[in-house]
Amino acid sequence: MNDSKITKKQLLMELREAHSRLKALTDQQPQLSPDRPVANELFVNLFNQMPTGAVIYTAVDDAQDFIITDLNQAAEDTDNVERQHVVGRKMSELFPELQAWSLVEALQQVWKSNTPKQYAPPPSREEHPFGRRDTSIFKLASGELVALYNNTHQEQLEQELLQKTTELETIVNAIPDIICLKDGDGRWLLANDYDLDLFQLEGVDYKGKTDAELAPYSKFYHDAFLACMDTDNVAWAQGEPSRAVEVIPRPDGSQKIFDVVKIPLFNPDGSRHALAVAGRDITELRRIQEKNQENENRFRLLFHNAPMPYQSLDANGNILDVNEKWLQTLGYSKKEVIGRSFNDFMAPDPAKPFNTHFNQLKQQGVLHNIEFKILKKDGSTLFAALDGEIFTNGEGQIVRTLCMFRDITRQKELDRMLRHSHTILEEQVLKRTKELREKAGEQQKTLQTLEQKSMDLHDANIALNVLLDQGRKAKQELEMKILENIKELVFPYLDELDMELIDKPDRAYVTIIRQRLKEITSSFSKELTSKLVGLTPRELQVAELVKQGRSNKDIAKLLHISLGTADVYRNNIRKKLDLQNKKINLRSYLLTHY
Repeated sequence: MNDSKITKKQLLMELREAHSRLKALTDQQPQLSPDRPVANELFVNLFNQMPTGAVIYTAVDDAQDFIITDLNQAAEDTDNVERQHVVGRKMSELFPELQAWSLVEALQQVWKSNTPKQYAPPPSREEHPFGRRDTSIFKLASGELVALYNNTHQEQLEQELLQKTTELETIVNAIPDIICLKDGDGRWLLANDYDLDLFQLEGVDYKGKTDAELAPYSKFYHDAFLACMDTDNVAWAQGEPSRAVEVIPRPDGSQKIFDVVKIPLFNPDGSRHALAVAGRDITELRRIQEKNQENENRFRLLFHNAPMPYQSLDANGNILDVNEKWLQTLGYSKKEVIGRSFNDFMAPDPAKPFNTHFNQLKQQGVLHNIEFKILKKDGSTLFAALDGEIFTNGEGQIVRTLCMFRDITRQKELDRMLRHSHTILEEQVLKRTKELREKAGEQQKTLQTLEQKSMDLHDANIALNVLLDQGRKAKQELEMKILENIKELVFPYLDELDMELIDKPDRAYVTIIRQRLKEITSSFSKELTSKLVGLTPRELQVAELVKQGRSNKDIAKLLHISLGTADVYRNNIRKKLDLQNKKINLRSYLLTHY
């Protein structure tokens, strides 16, 4: 009868057999007292030791009601009731809504038919404690009814425990962290898939083994398992959760960094119960932290060496840091400003309170070109245009602000001067406009007179322009003739004379004559220069001979130069007149343009 999984049919048979034995014992011992203590003791022991819940009912009022005669220990445990509270009492007294219970209907059917019945409560109806599960009902010879039901409480607990264990293992295996549980002697009780994969224990029956026993399963982590025993002992010795950062090498040569927490659990008597180990992979977090630190160092370097005044405030507007340019601009030392409210350095200005703009910065996250008047250490003030933004942490809380300001004192002074000048100018414009309006009438009359004279002058100007144009053309022709004559009739012979007088004192007269001719023709030499730009006197002489149709041989003979030199002069002239590589006859060009 100790098998908790015994069937109801077997229990029913055993109970009936016990009842038969009880009856036989009673018949065989007539000499005993009417109470039959031996039989009763046997029945009571059997009844109370049954693992199946049993309730005995006696019908009253022609089975319209039932009295609970007895119930065993299993029924008390299963339904959490005490027999003294229910034995001897009518069901209608215990459960006023008697007719609502389908169990009563089943009891009535068995009482009337004397036929055992398997009873299962309808899922849609509420039942009293003794009718909430499958029940076997049969009638004794005494007329009493017995209801038997399995003590399923333990089974339910075991099923719930199994389900919870499965759920726990699923959750633990889904966690991307090291999860391991060891007993007080260091034997592994539980480890998630991440832990087993990390330490190369896939497929290993790890439960019940210590780190030393698991070390041979992984050559790469053999020493790591042994070292883990030392850190476990440290955690046990501390008697409280311990935390440490552990670097775990990987077979591929890389490393993983874990934040490991070990929690020792003790029994009530102080002995070791279990050690919970959890480790989070913080490799990427460390990389990000190192990168952030690198960025922070760069930021500080730029911050302190920036050519503009920079400051950093906390969420309350107190100064966290300022750079060297800030200190130089305002004349303070660093210890005089750190920790103080930036409002302490603001000149009183009711129209532009600092707190209003600072709250606006915290709400919007960024502000541009906010103007303040700031107090310098020497008591003077400067106008500043401030730009700022806020920096927050992952929770959205303000860590600091970063603000930069520009000294716009000179700009403000120039703006004031400009406004003053503008006012004066407007006054002068108004005054001048009035004067002009007064003179407008007079000028209108003068304008009419001038228009008439202008018409007369226009006619005269037309005639005069005709005369001037004719005179200008005559003048140009005269100047051209003079220039051509000097060029053709004078300069060549001066050049010849200059060559004849080389190394003789009289050569100076040639230079004087040439200079005087240039002075005489200076008023109209522009025409000569514009037409023969850049030609030397000798080149001009060669150009004139070419224009006359002279060959290089004739030119060389006339100018007493070699044939090659004459050819060089001819090429230089073509080059200066931009005729190189062009199929243009030099003589034709000179005759056409000059």
